[in-house]
Amino acid sequence: MDSLAFRQLHLDFHTPELGEPLASDFDRRAFQETLQLAAVDSVTLTARCHHGYLYYDSKLPARHPDLTFDLLMEQIAACHEVGIRAPVYVTVGWDALVAAQHPEWLEQKPDGSYFGHDVGQLRPGWKKLCLASPYMLYLKEQLADLIRHVGTELDGLFFDIVWQDACYCNHCLALMKQRCVDAENEQEVFAFAKQVAADFKQEISRFVWELAPSCPVFYNDGNMTPDLRDSLSAYSHLEIESLPSSNWGYQHFPVAARYARTLGKEYLGMTGKFHKGWADFGGYKNRTALEYECFLALALGAKCSIGDQMYPDGLLQKETYARIGEVYRTVKKKEPFCRDVVPIVECAVFYQKSRQKQAEKISAALSGAVRMLNEAHIQFDVVDQTADFTIYPLLILPDDVCLTSDLSAKMDAYMAGGGKVIFCGQTALTGTLAGSPVEASTVSEYEKEYFKVGTEPHEHIWYGRGVHAEPCIGSRTIAELWRPYFNRTYQHYYGHFDAPPKEQSGFPAIVRNQQASFFSHPIFTLYANESPRIYRGCVIKEVLAHLGRQIVESQAPSSADLLLNEQKKQNRYLLHVLHYIPEQRARNLAVIEDGMPLFQQEITLRLPKMIKHVMLAEAGIELPFTEAAGSITFTIPEVSGHGMVVLTYEASTDLGGA
Repeated sequence: MDSLAFRQLHLDFHTPELGEPLASDFDRRAFQETLQLAAVDSVTLTARCHHGYLYYDSKLPARHPDLTFDLLMEQIAACHEVGIRAPVYVTVGWDALVAAQHPEWLEQKPDGSYFGHDVGQLRPGWKKLCLASPYMLYLKEQLADLIRHVGTELDGLFFDIVWQDACYCNHCLALMKQRCVDAENEQEVFAFAKQVAADFKQEISRFVWELAPSCPVFYNDGNMTPDLRDSLSAYSHLEIESLPSSNWGYQHFPVAARYARTLGKEYLGMTGKFHKGWADFGGYKNRTALEYECFLALALGAKCSIGDQMYPDGLLQKETYARIGEVYRTVKKKEPFCRDVVPIVECAVFYQKSRQKQAEKISAALSGAVRMLNEAHIQFDVVDQTADFTIYPLLILPDDVCLTSDLSAKMDAYMAGGGKVIFCGQTALTGTLAGSPVEASTVSEYEKEYFKVGTEPHEHIWYGRGVHAEPCIGSRTIAELWRPYFNRTYQHYYGHFDAPPKEQSGFPAIVRNQQASFFSHPIFTLYANESPRIYRGCVIKEVLAHLGRQIVESQAPSSADLLLNEQKKQNRYLLHVLHYIPEQRARNLAVIEDGMPLFQQEITLRLPKMIKHVMLAEAGIELPFTEAAGSITFTIPEVSGHGMVVLTYEASTDLGGA
């Protein structure tokens, strides 16, 4: 049963001391009317901000010096009066007040300098507090004070900036010594830091739930990775912070949401109202972009959240909330078709737990694999090593996956049970798969090589270094690898780019057997970076070689999202069709200004149930359809931005199919 609200607002209020009354223009009725204008049903309100201040009537010294009334409780009361939930925001890792008063609690790099958010236009910025320091006791004191103060009105706690860097402060060094962690070993220190963060979450949840047993709790570190597994029991639900016009980009949320939905928790997608990122005052995201970000969240089984930051005077900007309301009133109409959904999938992409904190939100390899499948309208999840592989007939390993002994054993068991795998040469260098179509892989001497598919007369370039591998007996070479005349050097170069292909290398570029397909080069990373269409075509050909027909077949463009869910209680499937195209109009960010219409889209679905009715969801228009060989075909006359097709089935029928 859904417990998260569908239309949420995340209201930051990170406000330094200004020397004038804070929120002096706050008016309960105006606050309510503005939120109702935005059609929100939950608002996350700030209790403790990055500046380290408290926004309620506390006796603790961190109470904001400019606050003359109990702002938090006024806001909570205003929300509850009109039926809006009001969970509470608490900063953790950034606290400017504590950083100034207790520099010994800050994370330190090996050279003694501090970790912090102090780059580019954000200089000066926040300094990062160490979660292994006595800071936890300070935080607990404030948490206990907050929970007592809010009492029965507490709807939840959102903890922000909850991660641990590779810290070498005195507290961490002492704890490392106690736990026999080698402080000279970088990988051990990274693993230690992640365990510190996981232990912190477990302890804070234990502390909170002793005081407020039913309080929802979430911890945010700005990403959604397999590291979450170490502390998943400390979460009541998941919130995917993903502002695509900031440093997340439009490739992040599809990965994070497809992964989050495999973890057994309710989840929401959090974007922002800002043209760029957090607290971009005066920057307003285009309505169409907000639509896409919210509708994509619904299609991926998530609830919606839009971030804003309140001005110091306590007023909400009508322009912002009118725009949010335009989107959220549409979301409200779509909600009945988005409750209690489960995705229909045919394969999975593997997401490996990182050995250190990545500077990028997701790797190029993972992004490239997800993009390829989504553009081909394949239905898939993103899974980690803890997942049950056997429910997926095909598993795709992005080319940055390392075959550890544990993963190799699990993969071998999966393949022994009939599972199929697609992987790349870089992965083959790290270990072996029992069902691999190649053996004896070595790194290629060439920075770039070429390949020819089948009997095609023309070659295609690999935009990066790959491996040379020997095909196993019984495998089939799909594409041959060609070597160039030479590598480009200052002493030996050819034209503007690279030397052309000279001859076959004797090694395969793509090879397949009944259980696996192998690519000699890091095709997913190269697709993320360069996007040759031939790369996607080659991967999808291998996907279909192992799957047969895909669940969703269409001539819709690769820029369209086609996502299939099921509402079992209502005996129906929901096909979401979205067509919005992010454009790199600015140097540093993509924007969406228009939803691109699609006309007369013929869709064929392979479904295990006998379909009774096909209908355009919001319009209520019945669509004619035909059935043949376990498939159903219908035509959508028009999709403007986002459309949903409802396919109602006979509860007792099961045709086998997907």
